[in-house]
Amino acid sequence: MYLQGECYKLEYGKRSPGAESDKEDEKDDPNETKRPYMRYHYYYYHDKLEELCIDMCNELIKYHQRMADEGNGVNDKTFQLWAENQLRLKAQWQETTNEEERDSLYKRLVIATKSIHYDLIDLGEKPYMLVVCADSAFRETGRGLYFTLPQLRTFCLRSGLKPEGKGDHFKVKGIDGSWYEFSTLFYEEKKDAVGFDEDTFYYLRNGLRINIKNFWAPDECLHESLIQQITGRNIRNMVVHSLKE
Repeated sequence: MYLQGECYKLEYGKRSPGAESDKEDEKDDPNETKRPYMRYHYYYYHDKLEELCIDMCNELIKYHQRMADEGNGVNDKTFQLWAENQLRLKAQWQETTNEEERDSLYKRLVIATKSIHYDLIDLGEKPYMLVVCADSAFRETGRGLYFTLPQLRTFCLRSGLKPEGKGDHFKVKGIDGSWYEFSTLFYEEKKDAVGFDEDTFYYLRNGLRINIKNFWAPDECLHESLIQQITGRNIRNMVVHSLKE
């Protein structure tokens, strides 16, 4: 996949990203010429370059799916190719008994059966969509498939509804005849709190505020049950488990 844009321009100094040092002489020199992102990683991790490139590609795919947009070489066509390849890798991972090969495949998978992973859903026509699947014992009340706001807007469009507005603030008339309004402005952080367990997120239904309980994360916060309520579509039944060649 061809990668372009700001992600390619990221720069680092001598030390690895996120590394800290107590020694003053090991800190980055502000006058030092910094290396471009890919050159930096090749310099320090040349023996894992393929793995780093795969990770970068996967992260870009996930980002643009969460934002329900295109860019950095990611579009409907390249995403669908990636999605189908993920299904092939998953099938290989499930079939092989060689531990080394399984570990190698697992590192490349985004849709593996981890407690927190991503699932592909089929809306009846390509491309698929990529949504978060949370099934972690650490958050018993936050299990299920989760959408971001831009993903919900796109899902409504592809389901025949007519949302008004952009991905960060829109309203849509659901199949029940009610008007639903969503906005990033409806997210309220609890001051001086650790994490986001005490944060509040809500939406408007016919103008009335309804708090969303047990959302998985600040961005992936719309549970499959709410999506079904608005669109009438059972998301769980749309999950793609294997590739039909």
